[in-house]
Amino acid sequence: MVLLSFVASMQKILIIAFSFLLCAKALAQKDSSSANRFFAYPVGFYSPETKLGFGAAGSYSFRFKNENRNSFPSQITFGAAYTTNGQILLYLPFRVYANDEKLLAYGEAGYYRFTYNFYGIGNNIPWNYTESYRTYFTRLRINILYKLSNSIYAGPRFWFEQQDLRQVASNGLLDTANISGSRGSTTPGLGISVNIDTRDNLFYPKSGWFSELAWQTFQKDLGSTHTWTRYLADVSHYQSIGNSGVFAFNALVDWSFGDPPFNLMAALGGTRRMRGYYEGRFRDLKSLLFQAEYRNIIKGRFGYTLFASAGAVAHEISDFPDSPLRYAAGAGLRFRIDRKEKLNLRLDVALGKSSQALYFTIGEAF
Repeated sequence: MVLLSFVASMQKILIIAFSFLLCAKALAQKDSSSANRFFAYPVGFYSPETKLGFGAAGSYSFRFKNENRNSFPSQITFGAAYTTNGQILLYLPFRVYANDEKLLAYGEAGYYRFTYNFYGIGNNIPWNYTESYRTYFTRLRINILYKLSNSIYAGPRFWFEQQDLRQVASNGLLDTANISGSRGSTTPGLGISVNIDTRDNLFYPKSGWFSELAWQTFQKDLGSTHTWTRYLADVSHYQSIGNSGVFAFNALVDWSFGDPPFNLMAALGGTRRMRGYYEGRFRDLKSLLFQAEYRNIIKGRFGYTLFASAGAVAHEISDFPDSPLRYAAGAGLRFRIDRKEKLNLRLDVALGKSSQALYFTIGEAF
């Protein structure tokens, strides 16, 4: 078993490393001074849940005609992938600035046929418990914000997600424990979002703050199968160190009140929130998270990062003092695919308690 685990880990490392180097070679020829930039690259990955996965992804950065050349660029990212487990991933996150940054629209559209691991809810599930489930889901998230001052945007947000769980583990928690959302869910929600943004760069800031503050409600009158309210505070700070070093800090408060489906509860793990653990490894109604990262340049287009995180989940706010604190840490390699906009390819290796993970994607974690 140890030998098989080692072989699988090496296979995953080689596939992702090869994809990273292939992308770096292909994208190194595409950097230009053009206002609009398009990057496309192959995607290759391996994990016990997906087996071998492959596909394509890309990013389009642009400014509208007559926009200030010093304004933040808009970006649309897209990807499509298929795995040997029969999974499909189609996703399109976007962040668009218009009218000289007076209008900001950002969000995500996607369709997924995916197999996830489920580790239970809360802190009382045995550490080694896991089960899998397959879900078909559609996601649409749109925020439309208006500029109120030099650094403050505010406006409405709309989220819609429909989950269709078709395969759950027989006699597992999702099958027997009457967990909210285990029979599927439809969740349109309306809310308000406020962004405070003083960053000096959109993709690789060296100074400034970025904060997203949001309130959102999901009600049956809106067509939701579940009723709850969500409060979010996601705050990042960036500080230059020396000629090329950057310290980046991120704090997250994600609190829900009511009855959200399990898949939309506050969760830790994944590519952005506590790298080193499977996405949703820890979940409950509420979460707290702190992340720190040091970024620097190796030479030319190549850079590196060192990062660490600590977080906790709880059912009620009063439960946090007794909730176990989770830790993770890791290191990453960066390749700058766009020197002008400072957009990077990201390859991270992260470790948690009895857990490890590799990530290969575009853009920084926060």
